[in-house]
Amino acid sequence: MDNSAIKSLSTNLTKDSNSDLDKATTIYNWVQNNIDYSFYFNTENGAAKTLSSKSGNCVDQSHLLIALFRASDLPARYVNGQATFTSGGTIGHTWAEVYVDGEWVIVDTTSNYNKLGSVTNWNNPKIYDTHAEITF
Repeated sequence: MDNSAIKSLSTNLTKDSNSDLDKATTIYNWVQNNIDYSFYFNTENGAAKTLSSKSGNCVDQSHLLIALFRASDLPARYVNGQATFTSGGTIGHTWAEVYVDGEWVIVDTTSNYNKLGSVTNWNNPKIYDTHAEITF
């Protein structure tokens, strides 16, 4: 990601971090607390526009998370699948994973009840694939 706003935010967020877990948690918390969830299909904004608009769906929030993680030298990837949401319904969903301390950790900022490594707003995921990039 060559976006200066994303690089700058990543640097500012993680400047006092002492570990990769601290970096990942700081980035995750910032996105969860500053980017509103908006429902729409596929992607409309990408990482840069999600940052500037402060809003995005699961795909665009994942775009931003992954861009911030990678700008902080943390490996990150997309996961695409289907999940059963606690609000009702089983639908397609995209979330991210970040590689911290030798393992891939789930990250999904679409609910304020989720935490880095813990999802509470959906369960029973059927994973279709993991991707370094997604084309939709």
